[in-house]
Amino acid sequence: THILEVGRQGQKLCLAGVEDPDGGTDDAFWCDQLESCVEARDDALYSILLSHRPERVEDYSSSGFDLVLCGHQHVYMRTQRMD
Repeated sequence: THILEVGRQGQKLCLAGVEDPDGGTDDAFWCDQLESCVEARDDALYSILLSHRPERVEDYSSSGFDLVLCGHQHVYMRTQRMD
């Protein structure tokens, strides 16, 4: 679990992140990380969660983060046309 409060000119936001659940961490460990991020999140700050797996959207939707950024990309995702 990684949590950082950053600020500039009096404005703050919370950045939090979890590891890739399929990158060597088990699912229970990943869920514990997400729960730690949720508990550490400050409702008074705009919060961003960084994660690797967009398919876990149901886990993110109830987390309370204002924005979730996920990046799981393969070459075929960038090179094939999406209709």
